[in-house]
Amino acid sequence: MQSQSGFTLVELLLVIAIMSILAMVALPAYKDYTVRTKVVEDFAIVHQIKLQVLEFYTYSGRLPEKNSDIGLPKEKEITGVRLEKLKIDKKPSPGTIRLYYDGKDALPALGKNNEIEFVPEERNGRLVWDCTGGNMLDKYRPANCRGGSRGKGKDKG
Repeated sequence: MQSQSGFTLVELLLVIAIMSILAMVALPAYKDYTVRTKVVEDFAIVHQIKLQVLEFYTYSGRLPEKNSDIGLPKEKEITGVRLEKLKIDKKPSPGTIRLYYDGKDALPALGKNNEIEFVPEERNGRLVWDCTGGNMLDKYRPANCRGGSRGKGKDKG
């Protein structure tokens, strides 16, 4: 007599149920991760502009208040992969680099919460950047830019 080997219907249903629960948990986290990755793609532009702000600060002793102060074109003329515009602003502090992402077509998950700010602060003769400002949700920000209030998420560079 041969014994049958294999899985019972109950065992297969149990495995399917467990995999469904795991997928329900993992899928939203993966979607947030992909949006966060797309947001960070345009940070290379920010790095270059931080250097220009630092150079302006070093030579003039003050921070820029608009794009033209550091030789940048108008805000809507600076775009990136998913960046709608980039603006140097004097609010909340002079030298603020404000990024506006395309929350409609390129990154619809952002919606109207498509803005992130890099605010410079002078400490011991160097600029330290705080990227917790703007209305972008924390789940879409890189880890060093989360916190939602000034004083957290310092980006030194």
